[in-house]
Amino acid sequence: MIRKATEEDMMFLFDLKNQPSVLRWSFNSNPVPLETHQVWFQQKLHDPLTALYVIEESGRAIGQVRFDREKDPNSPAIISIDITAEQRGKGFGKKAIVESLEEFFREHPDITTVAASIYLENKASQGAFARAGFSVPTVCSKHPDRVHMQYIRSS
Repeated sequence: MIRKATEEDMMFLFDLKNQPSVLRWSFNSNPVPLETHQVWFQQKLHDPLTALYVIEESGRAIGQVRFDREKDPNSPAIISIDITAEQRGKGFGKKAIVESLEEFFREHPDITTVAASIYLENKASQGAFARAGFSVPTVCSKHPDRVHMQYIRSS
């Protein structure tokens, strides 16, 4: 269900990012021009501080999970997830979060904490993260329209 993103995923991720249901919950809700996405995609795909995964179901791409981390392994990695509008509400979010966490921790054994920042109104996303083992949501002090959830790997 989870695999590393490749060059061939660029257009799928472009289309996914620009879906209205994805833009609705993105912190930058403006549509992304193709040229901007191409530059972003190449940077993320080759950035050693980013892990970019594609979610698949029956061999078809249905979403993405991304982890962005700092150079300091004591800083939490930040997770984000997007799923196509047609596949939302089918339980793929929790499965993708769990599988990507396992893969990410395998690849980065020095990282112990992953954090998610989610809009307060996005109860479905909060539910998926909670079912995947993330903490109870707490309102962000800097962004009161968002909640913070985190996952701490057990040793």
